[in-house]
Amino acid sequence: MNSDFSLLYSQLDLEPGCSLGELSRAYRKRVAELHPDRQWEQEQETSEQLATLISLYKQAIQFHAAHGRLPGSRSTPIPVRLAHTVPLDGTHSPDPDQGTSPPPKADDRKSSRKGEHWLLILSLGLVCWLMLRSYWTPVGDTPDARQTPPTHSGESATPGYLHAGMDMDSVLAIQGPPTMRNETLWEYGPSWLRFEEGKLVDWYSSPLYRLKIREHSPRTD
Repeated sequence: MNSDFSLLYSQLDLEPGCSLGELSRAYRKRVAELHPDRQWEQEQETSEQLATLISLYKQAIQFHAAHGRLPGSRSTPIPVRLAHTVPLDGTHSPDPDQGTSPPPKADDRKSSRKGEHWLLILSLGLVCWLMLRSYWTPVGDTPDARQTPPTHSGESATPGYLHAGMDMDSVLAIQGPPTMRNETLWEYGPSWLRFEEGKLVDWYSSPLYRLKIREHSPRTD
């Protein structure tokens, strides 16, 4: 088998230190020039040259695959990517010198989307928890709110707790300011106090926000 690679470089007008990409491009160009359809007057001569060129190019590619460099080249070996090898028939294929990045795998894309979904769910859960916590936090739980209300004559009540007939100022001193209020209804989250003519007449103490009382509502059905 003829392995005179200097003849290969000479026909392709290249130096032994050329790259695989340069060799491939020059080879395709030379194959097109020697094609019998273009050199029909010298068909026998061009056919012999083409056969020699194809044989030498094939050996050069095999040498590159085995050693990581072209024959006669002393440059640093480059990674061999056989998927970009140019077909021996001169047809076009991707240039070995042009690197391509592999597309992301479907599993990687799915994992990324799952991570984004979980992050969104956790964020929404945290927001909901903060909203609920702020809603049920007792308002006005200060030392002044825990003071013993003034004692009214004729009233039997436990000091420091709400009772029927208590005025609004006394309720405010014990329970603190409500989250919402009007002339007759004060709301403490889910709990509430109702007044008539400025006196406490009814209430509801929720387990989620307990009022400072020690007796049932006077109007329990």
